[in-house]
Amino acid sequence: TGIAFASLIGGGITNFADILIRSNLIQVFGLVAAGSIQPALTFSAQYTGLLGGAISTYAVPRLSELSNTDRPLFQKEYNDYIRLMLLVVTPFAILVAIGASFLVPLLYSDRFSASIPLVPLQSVADVIEFAFIGMAGAFLPMGRGKILLGLGIMIPFLYYGAYLALVPTLGLKAIPVASGAGWLIAAGVSYIILRRSLKLQIRRKNFWLMANSVIATVAVALAVCPGQS
Repeated sequence: TGIAFASLIGGGITNFADILIRSNLIQVFGLVAAGSIQPALTFSAQYTGLLGGAISTYAVPRLSELSNTDRPLFQKEYNDYIRLMLLVVTPFAILVAIGASFLVPLLYSDRFSASIPLVPLQSVADVIEFAFIGMAGAFLPMGRGKILLGLGIMIPFLYYGAYLALVPTLGLKAIPVASGAGWLIAAGVSYIILRRSLKLQIRRKNFWLMANSVIATVAVALAVCPGQS
């Protein structure tokens, strides 16, 4: 029940933050801007939801089974879960970033061209998000509903706050950049909780994988964005 409540509250606050951001976009940039960001957000939601759901369908029950019976094996499976998340999502994120100029006109229309430079930046945010999801993957199997609730409340506020701070400088690009910043802070908070409260260790090679995944996606985003501006 606690887990379901945390999910419900977090989802509700996330939707409210999205409404606030779109309302601000309309006020600052006009009605068209609120729609022009949709391809970047939709691509992100589709492939991250599909990949994350597929991996978690196996991993979460497995981790739940081990959480109270075999701590060393739980530790191993948990680190494998983090690694699998990043190894699966990073290539997809890079492909979406590279193919943005083709995918947006194909699946939407040329009228959504303003979204093309946002897609590579959103891909970076997606990789950071999956680093967070992997790290936070221990909370659900260990029944830490209050931690999930706290994170679910914190992340949308981080997203909205970062957006308000960045939008005067970055314009529409503030949306994916703010998203990435929110997930990055949430990942840092999760790591502190994992180390201090749950006494879980994340392998050093997984931290290297996180860093390299983000760096690779940022490099691709920087390479393709100039041609899409």
